[in-house]
Amino acid sequence: MRMRPEPIAYKLVSGDERRKNRTALSELDIAAADRAKYILRLTAYDYYVGPDPDTFNYPPPGEGPIWVFGTIVKGLEVYIKLQIGAYGAPPVCLSFHVAERTMTYPFRS
Repeated sequence: MRMRPEPIAYKLVSGDERRKNRTALSELDIAAADRAKYILRLTAYDYYVGPDPDTFNYPPPGEGPIWVFGTIVKGLEVYIKLQIGAYGAPPVCLSFHVAERTMTYPFRS
């Protein structure tokens, strides 16, 4: 008999509710809670840059590296900045907004 692994429960904290991020949700016509759906679908092919040290954002510097990804949401390229926190802490979504410049993805050919 084959055993199926139990689904992993993910938790995502939104650490930055700047106007830019709130406006993007409205422009994309998605609810704040829907961000997680797009974030959980990210793959290595969506990787843009990182890890970089956190020198500015919540939580205080040193709490975890910053990774940036991009994905398409309703036909628009979206910039997603995540902080992967200390062991056991949920990841923090620092930015989720329409990309302001062209993003290049090193793992796409």
